[in-house]
Amino acid sequence: MKKGFKIFALLMAILLMAALLPGCGGNGNSGDGSDSGGGVTDGNNMVSNDDEESNYGLGDDDILTDEVADGEESDVQVSGVFFDTFKSGNYHMKFKIAGPEGGSAITEQYRKGDSMAMIMTQGTQSIKMIYIDEKAYMIDDVNKMVIVQNVTKDFYLDSGGVETTGMEYSGSGTAEFAGSTLPYEEYGKEDGSKIQYFLRGNTLAGIRTVRGGVTADMEVLALDTVVPADIFDLPADYQIITTD
Repeated sequence: MKKGFKIFALLMAILLMAALLPGCGGNGNSGDGSDSGGGVTDGNNMVSNDDEESNYGLGDDDILTDEVADGEESDVQVSGVFFDTFKSGNYHMKFKIAGPEGGSAITEQYRKGDSMAMIMTQGTQSIKMIYIDEKAYMIDDVNKMVIVQNVTKDFYLDSGGVETTGMEYSGSGTAEFAGSTLPYEEYGKEDGSKIQYFLRGNTLAGIRTVRGGVTADMEVLALDTVVPADIFDLPADYQIITTD
């Protein structure tokens, strides 16, 4: 692994550690999952932290399914509309990664074709990352600089992207997810990786990914196709630092 990538990964890990470990973080929390409210600047927009509750399913642009999951084995793939949304490469998803002691990190992910932007927030800390043309840009608003790293296409998946290529529907079931017992539908591929789409009524409750022996859960708070045209723009007046 290149030194530059280690630096890049470390900077992102700092935010996640602050969210997932008790007593960490720059907002003085004790790990109870609370924050100081308000918002943080991502360089273009204000990211609100006042309310982590999901209004998913109430908006005109929300992605919903016509079928309602009931936990019963069925030939109907209720999750098909969500799978197709991710496969289209045009979506916005807001999700929460919960830590073992109640802390959480909120991520806004925007995808348009081969481009992806992610705004990761916990308390008053925020990191914005943009992935375009096999380059990852981490925007540091405090120091007004952009850190650039050459990456491979796998970086999209390693950074929370939802895999659909080569995935085939493999069955359904029920399991514990985010404190509830929910039905899920599973997709897998020949290399053994799989994704379980957990369903709550006609919305996508969350995604459980098993890849390379690692399991990760994302609790979905929003899913739509609203991708602002300027979300992939880089600040014109920031210093550019290349880590290679």
